[in-house]
Amino acid sequence: MNDFKGNFMGRLICIDAGHGGTDPGVCGNGLKEKDITLKTALKIGKLLSEYGFDVVYTRTKDIYVTLSERCRVTNSRKCDAFVSIHDNSAANTTANGIEILCYIKNNLAYYIQQNLIDELNLTDRGVKERKDLYVLNSTDM
Repeated sequence: MNDFKGNFMGRLICIDAGHGGTDPGVCGNGLKEKDITLKTALKIGKLLSEYGFDVVYTRTKDIYVTLSERCRVTNSRKCDAFVSIHDNSAANTTANGIEILCYIKNNLAYYIQQNLIDELNLTDRGVKERKDLYVLNSTDM
């Protein structure tokens, strides 16, 4: 991650812990997606702060935040990047890996994807455009 700042010109990053409160997300094996995404978001935010970035969170505790509120938070703060954390499930129990969904494929998405793959040694599921996702098509950055 040492050359991350050289690959991204922005300074303010919004970290969105998916789901929360009354919306648990995917549940299985005694785990709830909302809990995993919150822990992950807080760890990522702390790491980014240590690298000199300013971080805004859509939630820092187990509360429900609407999709429109998530977008309002990031747009009103004029964030340079929006990162929404999710854990997906699959009917195929051998499915695994990391994928990045973005409004438009970009260097930052590929950079994050490659570093996650290298660091976690998981399957590369690719960087994919998803213009149909509300939080991607309703944020300004």
